[in-house]
Amino acid sequence: MGSCGSCVFQAGYKIYADTRVGRCFHTCYINRYIKNAGENAFHSKMTLFRYNSLRIIPVPTLSSNYTYLVIDLDNRNFVMIDVGHMSKHLIFSVQPDAILCTHKHWDHCHGNRELRRIYPDVPIYGGEKEHVPDATVKVADGEVIKFGRLSFTAVWTPGHTKGHMCFLLDGSEFNCPPNLFTGDHLMLGACGANFEGNVKVMTQSLNKLLKFPDRTLIWPGHEVGLGALLLAASLEEDNLAVRKKLVWVILRRIHGYGTCPSTLGEERLFNPFLRTKDESLLKHLGLLTDSWDEEKEVDRDDMAAACFSEILRRFRDKSQEAKAKKARIIDDLYKDKQLASFSGR
Repeated sequence: MGSCGSCVFQAGYKIYADTRVGRCFHTCYINRYIKNAGENAFHSKMTLFRYNSLRIIPVPTLSSNYTYLVIDLDNRNFVMIDVGHMSKHLIFSVQPDAILCTHKHWDHCHGNRELRRIYPDVPIYGGEKEHVPDATVKVADGEVIKFGRLSFTAVWTPGHTKGHMCFLLDGSEFNCPPNLFTGDHLMLGACGANFEGNVKVMTQSLNKLLKFPDRTLIWPGHEVGLGALLLAASLEEDNLAVRKKLVWVILRRIHGYGTCPSTLGEERLFNPFLRTKDESLLKHLGLLTDSWDEEKEVDRDDMAAACFSEILRRFRDKSQEAKAKKARIIDDLYKDKQLASFSGR
């Protein structure tokens, strides 16, 4: 497949993302997946997260997606986020207060039409700069939408798509950390591809999230932690935070569990896409030298964009050398008993 910038890729992407052909293609994908894996197949074991009266359930769907159920038990409010596949496990006797959709890609919104059929009055929210299929309400950057005590702030994060929205749930009502539902913008140790924004737009959007507190919980749209952290570890083999988290992720995946949520504080330490202005990472990538003059005029955004591009280049590196390096990292982790002691949470 071509790069995100090639004409062939862009033409195919446009057809998939913005036309009915894309819906048909995704419907066929869902049908094939169910035929091969079964309706009850999950990529991870379903886990309930409790924060006083707040409940968050990441529902594994298809090969790597998550649909989220966010529930206030006391006030009996609940919201669904990113329904890419309306499986029988997502049909409830009580109508949800709302559906929030981070972006227009079919694996995050294909279920919207079926939701409207089952719950005709349910509002479906999408970003104002995005044509989210079957959305009924458009939200602007910074807009607050409330459903009882469930209060979400829309955060515009262009790059993956032009109108991509993250949704920040205020945790103060539940005496818990803020919860950021990031769709395909930020994932454990990774980020989404910049399909509709250049590298500088993507890095600026990612850095926008750094204003939130370190204790913010990150709920991504996909289960990608294992591969992402292997890449991060190969970029910085001496980054202990990456290696500790990678051990934890390996053990979780061996037992079939998902790896969300992480915290924003964790991501600052090991997610290379959030560290594109970090001098240590820049030096590991060969973009800075020890003799670099801090007073030299350098556009920090340009430097971050160059860092992002280099990370992507290495991510796409399928050479035997790159594969051997990742295999060696795994071997080292299994041999390192001291790191294994950090596998609990």
